[in-house]
Amino acid sequence: MSKLLIIGGGNMGFAIAKGIADKNFLSKKDILFIEKSSDRVKFLKKAKFNVFKDYTDLDFKRIDIVIIAVKPKDIEELLKALSKTLNKKISKKTLILSIAAGVKINKLSRTLKDSPIGRVMPNTPCQIGEGINVLTFNKKTTKKQKQITKMIFSSIGEVLELDESKFDLVTALSGSGPAYFAYLIESLVKSGVKLGLDERTSYILSLMTGLGTTRMLKEIKDLSPKRLREMVTSPNGTTHAAITTLQKYNFEDVIFKAIMAATDRSIEMGRVG
Repeated sequence: MSKLLIIGGGNMGFAIAKGIADKNFLSKKDILFIEKSSDRVKFLKKAKFNVFKDYTDLDFKRIDIVIIAVKPKDIEELLKALSKTLNKKISKKTLILSIAAGVKINKLSRTLKDSPIGRVMPNTPCQIGEGINVLTFNKKTTKKQKQITKMIFSSIGEVLELDESKFDLVTALSGSGPAYFAYLIESLVKSGVKLGLDERTSYILSLMTGLGTTRMLKEIKDLSPKRLREMVTSPNGTTHAAITTLQKYNFEDVIFKAIMAATDRSIEMGRVG
């Protein structure tokens, strides 16, 4: 890689840049940003990245990868700029990667007709290097470009490559997933408070239980969620009473319906435009 351009200096764009620099995949001087917000420009410059407010001063000859890191609502405006400016300056070999949720490769291809294009669905924990990134590519993307993309996103978490047809479900499961876990912890904390604990104590108990459980599942080989649940659940004990209550109120079905609702909404959003 010679240089990388990130369009959008939000939290995820910054996380990607920081991950790449921290892992020494690229130096900070070779990571460029396009960012309009004055506050974000100051923040990125303070972090020692090169920032531009528009495309006019950029030399595109050595840019190998462009990462589109704008919010989905801003994608139309960006595509207009791409069609007017970047299409004339960027090499057809330059890899375009988009992390804009719900924006399909086909939509990007209508503007970037001959470009290799990849779509990435990261999630919020990528901001601390503990995320999951799901990748998909069009047919113009080379094997080497796919390898470089995997290297980039491995700097902020795990990486999987899936067919784009799975992306609405991926969005619902891992993209929105951090909110579900946060909601569960939030609910545990509230229950602890209602039953007599102070909020701080209830929060520490809930948070550390969640953290310890997920680390066990990740680090202990062959330990499945079901097996761990069975290990904790003694016959007619306290955990058994709680699990039985969750089953009585169809906890598993509620989760399934929530994931289905998020998937359906992702499909709906993808149809717009």
